[in-house]
Amino acid sequence: TEESRAMINGDWLCFDREGKLLDKTPGNLQRLYKVNITWRYQKNGRNGETISYWRDDVDPRLCPVRAAWRILMRASHLGIPNHEPIGQYYDRKRGHRVYINSSEVEELLRVVGTQTTGITDRTIINKMFGMHSLRVTACNELARLGVKDSFIQRCLRWRSKTFLDYLRNNHYTARQHNLSYNIKISQHDTELLNNLNNRSASLSAQ
Repeated sequence: TEESRAMINGDWLCFDREGKLLDKTPGNLQRLYKVNITWRYQKNGRNGETISYWRDDVDPRLCPVRAAWRILMRASHLGIPNHEPIGQYYDRKRGHRVYINSSEVEELLRVVGTQTTGITDRTIINKMFGMHSLRVTACNELARLGVKDSFIQRCLRWRSKTFLDYLRNNHYTARQHNLSYNIKISQHDTELLNNLNNRSASLSAQ
């Protein structure tokens, strides 16, 4: 059997606050603080890279560790064998498990995009939302928050500065453009400008 390129159960390791390995059993959620995920195959070529995710108790809705746990518990509930990809769900119409595919994910993103933007034109929605949308959106949000380029590149797994090509001109950048007009210059620069102005006035008087 060909080895899976998608993530399997063994690619996800769970740890408590002290770094001790946890069993993937329902009762361990409260003890779970970190998840290490090994990415078997990546577009950037860094196959086998392991990335750590830490528990977020500030906003549990966006906690990557809780999300990972839900995926693991669903895989356990569905009885997915350890050698099979965990990205599966139960299809009631077919009566068995099926793999989550890119077309389904893309369609879901476009449905959400239609609901959140109010845009119903399918052509526009198809251009606005696709498989790369989450990564591009994350890139723009991190840039808007002033996060360093090196972190964006590492966090979103780009191997070069090509992520800069995805930064969009939006209402946030428009506001930043206006704010740049009002940047206060330092006292030193103010003195230099005053000296230059005085010198120009003196030369003009001559």
